[in-house]
Amino acid sequence: FPYTLVEAAFVALSHLLWFQPTLLEELFADSAEEDVKISALVTTWIRAVSNPPLQYMMMMASSMTMVFIDKKRLALSLCAAVCKGPKTRRLVGPTVMRYTDALMGADLESKIKLEDLVRASCGTTRQVIGDGPLGDTSARTAEILKSDPVLTTKLGDAFEQVRQLVPAASHTMSS
Repeated sequence: FPYTLVEAAFVALSHLLWFQPTLLEELFADSAEEDVKISALVTTWIRAVSNPPLQYMMMMASSMTMVFIDKKRLALSLCAAVCKGPKTRRLVGPTVMRYTDALMGADLESKIKLEDLVRASCGTTRQVIGDGPLGDTSARTAEILKSDPVLTTKLGDAFEQVRQLVPAASHTMSS
């Protein structure tokens, strides 16, 4: 089934944010409601990725791994944004810490294989454009994805970086 436009946008945004961690601050820099927009976007994003559509879960045999890949990609991207963006750190640092900490508790990180990442990446493309069999791009995609942060970066390492930057008093604040 095809991704909704919002889901596809969040997948793309997580990739962009990993490579440009200050993107959230740049996107809303000219807005009088910058703080509200950044906070609302991150909260909505976490909610959307954390609660995939039921039909997605029912159709995908490996849906747990796929959902975890999306969640880990989101956590890593948000951790990068918190580490590099002082405003993002202030606004959503505690929320990102709680989200990443909860994700580490799921203990699925070690189960991600390159094949899962290829399936998730090619699957996203195929869900958006809806053509071709999965195998037509998977070999080329596998080579590209060997250095993907989802495989090469541990959640614990990202969490520690954020923990060192977010003031201790804010760790227990609610979002």
